[in-house]
Amino acid sequence: MDKNAFANEDELVSAWLRHWSGHEEERSIEAFNEVYFTSVANDANASWQLIRKLVEGARTDHELGMIGAGPLEDFLSTHADAWIPAVEDEARHDPKFRFALSGTWQAVLPDERWRWVREATAGAGDHLLDRVEP
Repeated sequence: MDKNAFANEDELVSAWLRHWSGHEEERSIEAFNEVYFTSVANDANASWQLIRKLVEGARTDHELGMIGAGPLEDFLSTHADAWIPAVEDEARHDPKFRFALSGTWQAVLPDERWRWVREATAGAGDHLLDRVEP
């Protein structure tokens, strides 16, 4: 599978979200990962735009959490130093992005960067899009 596996970025986003909502076979996530890791991840701006589209399209807390634990965590591991202002701004202004950011793990981030992520996600809560019955 290559970059041409998807007609455009919207199709790529749609395939990723379908996979994590349980409505698509494993092929869609494999194809997404191949495109993401062979092209998009090497281009910080393209990666950032794709993450923002994923967050925008997410309809459940699970999807947001998987964005945080997947593409967003990978992005931070590679590009955090240069993109801190953009990530902080997005977390401050977009509750969905802040919730996705709260789903990241420290992984390879230095302690200083991890403290920054925790501060940026303060108040994200346990649920955002999903209704939880008492």
